[in-house]
Amino acid sequence: MKKKVVILVLMLYVCSILSGCIKIPIKLSINDKKGDSFKVEIDRNQKITSNFNGENSNVELKVREGFLCNVINVDDIKDSDIKVTFDSINFINNINVSDKLKKYIPNADEDLKKLSQIYSSFLGKSFKVKIAENGKVKKVMGIDELTMAVLKDLKDKSKEQDVKNFIKKEFSENALTAKIEKITLFYPEKRVSQNTQWRIRNTPSTKIPIQSVNEYVLKDNEDKTADISIKSEIKKNESAQPKNIGDVKLSFEDIKGSGSGNISVNLDKGIIKNTDIQSKYKGNIKIVSMDPNTGTQMIPITVEDKINVHVLNQ
Repeated sequence: MKKKVVILVLMLYVCSILSGCIKIPIKLSINDKKGDSFKVEIDRNQKITSNFNGENSNVELKVREGFLCNVINVDDIKDSDIKVTFDSINFINNINVSDKLKKYIPNADEDLKKLSQIYSSFLGKSFKVKIAENGKVKKVMGIDELTMAVLKDLKDKSKEQDVKNFIKKEFSENALTAKIEKITLFYPEKRVSQNTQWRIRNTPSTKIPIQSVNEYVLKDNEDKTADISIKSEIKKNESAQPKNIGDVKLSFEDIKGSGSGNISVNLDKGIIKNTDIQSKYKGNIKIVSMDPNTGTQMIPITVEDKINVHVLNQ
């Protein structure tokens, strides 16, 4: 009798799985293979608004980037070495800085134009990244070679120092790690089933020193696709140090905000299919001048950030 009950329970369990009533926990992790290739398309729209001494300013930056990614090695602990090649870059800048604020950022418009011009020289150039199966970046490689390749093809040699400074700032290991992990650092440590929640702390920016605590929920996993929702609490990265710009010291204070979005993941490869994330946070830029007549200035800012990631298998 007991044996029949056990068999009946097993049959009911199997039927429940097949009918979708019971969801088997799944492992979410990067599971690519050597030789895999894919294209990553990133659309980002960032808008920063501020009010300084009664005058409004705003900066809007729209960036569309395309990267070709080739998996050149996967080791025994499933760390992947990926060659990343710049395939396409497009900038649209809209900047309106008040006269009072120009005292502190006099070349903002020109700097954004330089940024667009320098970025275009990266097309066809590559670097490498070692990434763990949980999406954490372990190492960035080939930045020196990238720098040499860009400088070699640079037509206007007068911009050589600008390019070196740009690469040092935008393509340092910390900057690239933050940029990549903003997209990849969401995989849970354990298997998860539908409606399971997990949290991950991330530092998604080195320019504005923010830190986010992200809460993820597995909403569904049908047709070899996992659908995940995300909610974020954003605050200042307290470990960030003030920056010296000319005769002023600049820091970000009182940052608070939130974000939300959705991620869909290809369960075969464990790689993102689509990501849509929106965030908004407010704070103050604190400017401490060495000039005793100027003293300390506080500039309220609001940052709105939208990012879309689309990954295509090649």
